[in-house]
Amino acid sequence: MGKDSTIGIFWNKNVKFKFIDWEKFFEYNLGKLNPGEIKKTEPITIAINTFSQVNHFREFALKKTVNRTDIIESLELSINNGNPFVGVTFPISVIEHKKQKINRNILISSKNNSFKNRKSNFKDNKLSFVVEYERKNNIDIIEMDVQSDIIEFNRDKIIFPVQNNEIIFDNLKKDSYKTYKVDNGIISFETAPDYAPILFSLKFNNNEWLDTSFPDFTSKSWWNPWAGGIYTLPHKLRLKTILKEESMGEFIKVEDIFRNNWEGIKITTHIKENEKYKDLTFYQYFLTLPGVPIMVNTIEIHQKSKIFVNDLNFETMSFIKPENNIQDCSYKFKNFENQYSTIFAGTSMYDIDVKSPIFFSGKNTKEFLLVKTDNKKVEANADVNRQVMSLYLKEKSDKQRFLSTRYYIFSENNIFSTMKNYKFLNIFMKL
Repeated sequence: MGKDSTIGIFWNKNVKFKFIDWEKFFEYNLGKLNPGEIKKTEPITIAINTFSQVNHFREFALKKTVNRTDIIESLELSINNGNPFVGVTFPISVIEHKKQKINRNILISSKNNSFKNRKSNFKDNKLSFVVEYERKNNIDIIEMDVQSDIIEFNRDKIIFPVQNNEIIFDNLKKDSYKTYKVDNGIISFETAPDYAPILFSLKFNNNEWLDTSFPDFTSKSWWNPWAGGIYTLPHKLRLKTILKEESMGEFIKVEDIFRNNWEGIKITTHIKENEKYKDLTFYQYFLTLPGVPIMVNTIEIHQKSKIFVNDLNFETMSFIKPENNIQDCSYKFKNFENQYSTIFAGTSMYDIDVKSPIFFSGKNTKEFLLVKTDNKKVEANADVNRQVMSLYLKEKSDKQRFLSTRYYIFSENNIFSTMKNYKFLNIFMKL
């Protein structure tokens, strides 16, 4: 069978399924058989190359509609109950989901040595403990090393320690525009909705990462006017058109599904002038946590227009420029063959569809920006030319009130290059 082949097996829940070494078998209690007596066992169903998705196979086996769930590894490492944003104490669990007992030696450690290593002879199917955490960096990776008589492997998960400092909010006046600024201690971001419904500044350690023309407008490549920054618009609605509409800003606090309290800026744009999108309102959220090197962006849609929003695409543009000279800027990504490629800006035009995550960096800086979304329905396209380096995300609203969460994550060194697991939850999906 090929690497993309699938096999699914299901059986009656009253039948015992057992493991002995490499063998797997079903056990039936047939009792006493009288001469000539016939007994039938419950059927076992094997589906080969029939289902490409686990949830479809589960629905077939259970004969009912089931909620789609993420596939978990048989030996699961759970940190802070799935919440990657941690405090000074948090729980860690190792759970074996297979109904088999294998003696394993497990070592749980912090890449930053922020808590004492935990060693255990994993005899049962669950290990749980609470760590006392000492923050030493903005980002940490929790590593699990597993050893048994037959296999050795390791897994890792990223965490972000949250600080106790307060986030600072400022209303400033810049070139006659009222600006909204948020500073969490290590990153800051700004918008001026009266200028344009865009984020025109995003700084990490006081270094600017966005390319923008604020407080003016200019033309670049095929954009006229061009403002740069980060912004989202309905499909085929241009910045020139949206500038005719009214946009407003406000500071906001939002609780996610883990009850983390995010704070930041909400930009509201209500379309009145454009006939096609008239009475469509959308909200751009730019949010962060205290002392965490992350800004998240999500878009909320309210509509009373004549169009069907579930058929509407939204496009997010991010103009990234980690250095003053565009020729010193580049991005790195995994192609669809799962190989890393690096593209350099400032020389010629290069336009390519990419898979999340995408890493941005500069020739003379040790800092990195990772842009990540976990929704496979988001189409990502990266573009460079002589003037700009941009990332384009396209997503269909698909009857959702909120689009997927987009993560802008900074690191002082490329800690991400050692990671195997980049997965983040769509933390605002239940707002």
